[in-house]
Amino acid sequence: MNNINFFASNKMASLTIQKFQGILVQSDLECEGSIASKHGVFLGNLFITDRHGFKVYRRKNTVPLSVQGFQDADTSFNVGDADTCVAWYNKMLIEGFVQRIDEIFPVQHLYEDFTEIDYSKEVQSLKTRLDQLDLVNMLDAEFVAALQSGGAAYTEIASQVSAETSARQQEDTGIKSRLDLIEAGDWVTTVRIQNGQVTAAKCAADVASQAELETEKLRLTAIEAD
Repeated sequence: MNNINFFASNKMASLTIQKFQGILVQSDLECEGSIASKHGVFLGNLFITDRHGFKVYRRKNTVPLSVQGFQDADTSFNVGDADTCVAWYNKMLIEGFVQRIDEIFPVQHLYEDFTEIDYSKEVQSLKTRLDQLDLVNMLDAEFVAALQSGGAAYTEIASQVSAETSARQQEDTGIKSRLDLIEAGDWVTTVRIQNGQVTAAKCAADVASQAELETEKLRLTAIEAD
């Protein structure tokens, strides 16, 4: 163990810093507002532990359940007696009720004294945002690799290409039908039929009447010639 003495020039206060190769404690290790205990770390009003996975708990604004057990006719405790986990520990330690912080906050009273903070939604939301940024900002090679491997990007692009191809095929079919009509008959009549100005039957009747008129003209010409 090495001792280092530090003297502040303005107030002449001394600070002793001790350097160890290792520290082994059988109880709790307190460090200015936080305590490392057997089951986790108490920091302010938070309890951080790796029991059953990484968990973070926030202390309820109540008198700890174990502390309530020390109450009797002459001793009582109020919510305002301490404002953090460490403050409750220091109070109960000084008054001689406990020696370790897990005597105030035992794991069996975890859900009576604390509320679990669920970060899963925040983590999932952050992951979704990062995935979206990756999709937007990926390099050309990464984009091609993503398409080749399938996935959401491939499915979306394939769907859009299929829809566009179908729309183009329908337009091509309509144009071909119009060309076939034009090539097969009179252009003006075809356009009038397509625009709804006349019906196909009406056009056919007009053609027949025109042919009959031409026949009568020929007959009249022949009579006049005689």
